[in-house]
Amino acid sequence: MKHSCFLSPVHEGKFNYAHELIKSYNHYYDDDHFYFVFSSDDEEKKFREITKDLRYRTIIYRGDITPGIITLKKYHGLLEAFSKSDFKNIAVIDSDSIFIKNINYDTLFGEYNSNIILYANKSDYTNNIMTSCLDYFNQEERKKIESETKNCYFWFNEIPIYEKNKFLEFIKYINYTENHKKISWENFDFLIYGYFLILMDYAKISILDINSSLSFLESQKEIDTNKFEEIFNSYNPMWIMKSINNMKNCFMEFHKDR
Repeated sequence: MKHSCFLSPVHEGKFNYAHELIKSYNHYYDDDHFYFVFSSDDEEKKFREITKDLRYRTIIYRGDITPGIITLKKYHGLLEAFSKSDFKNIAVIDSDSIFIKNINYDTLFGEYNSNIILYANKSDYTNNIMTSCLDYFNQEERKKIESETKNCYFWFNEIPIYEKNKFLEFIKYINYTENHKKISWENFDFLIYGYFLILMDYAKISILDINSSLSFLESQKEIDTNKFEEIFNSYNPMWIMKSINNMKNCFMEFHKDR
């Protein structure tokens, strides 16, 4: 049995991308190990009318609609999926992603969570986001996180993969029951979780030799092709914006709306 699955928050404005995403999953995999998180029953019904017989599972987020809705839907979806299934590893992806081949992702996710390395890089435009995500930690904790990360950015340099026990510990640690009310747009879900992993020594940071506008993988178009391929092949991530040759572990593309 697979111990891994995918989860994606979606809203009506992204239904076209989400449709292509789940079509690609159904093309390469013959199971329903994929959750969409909707904001209402009506939203789910509309999407079902589009997707018809495609295989996937659904979760409804019934909380407040705030500027932090994306992170709120992701955390809610993770809590629901972990509590009502036997999945141990859940990859949380945006709906503008797509699967490009079949690979044993269950093995890859298990290997990832047995030795978590967060690949980060210097970034020109992400200081506000990183600072905001530190709000869930005290001053001493922030010092350790900043010392380890060297203010580098690891968002989307790998598929964001959550491990059940670590995620549930994280939710308690940040007092999510109370603090979910203050989640803002800048509070990127996996950055906060990643900071927790670093703080608890569950993950290590590896700094990539690149300075870009956003994360290394998100900045693919602005990086010299040879330089990009050299760094990409140095750690073999599981996804990319635009496919290149010799992608060892890569089975997804993201940001198809850009």
